[in-house]
Amino acid sequence: MVAKKMQELLIEMDYANDQDCQAIAEAADSKSSRAMHRFLLLPKLNESLLIKANQDEFLKSHGLSILEKWLHENPDGSFPPYQVIECVMDVLERLPIQIEHLQDCNIAKVLQVYASGRSQTGKTMSARATHLLQRW
Repeated sequence: MVAKKMQELLIEMDYANDQDCQAIAEAADSKSSRAMHRFLLLPKLNESLLIKANQDEFLKSHGLSILEKWLHENPDGSFPPYQVIECVMDVLERLPIQIEHLQDCNIAKVLQVYASGRSQTGKTMSARATHLLQRW
């Protein structure tokens, strides 16, 4: 049951990311964006990963790869909305991440962008990213 629930969440997260990226890419022409899919999924993501069994299954199912996508630069070179970044950082701080989970993805590289300040998300996010990298 937990495995199925986490698989469904990961599918929703991946779909939301794809839809936002598509909306952002299309917005380059129309000057408007409907990239709200990740934002609308934040409460579900946050609530689902408060449960320890869900956290373990999320990591086992390569959930860090999806979180990596959520933090990555958008197609237009911008970064995700602050609320998305903040929620992902909250989740990353809560997850029992081990070295084997990090070997399956490049989330550490993405966090280095935030730690360096290149994402222009402010000192708080830079410090949080730095703290996560040091913890791992």
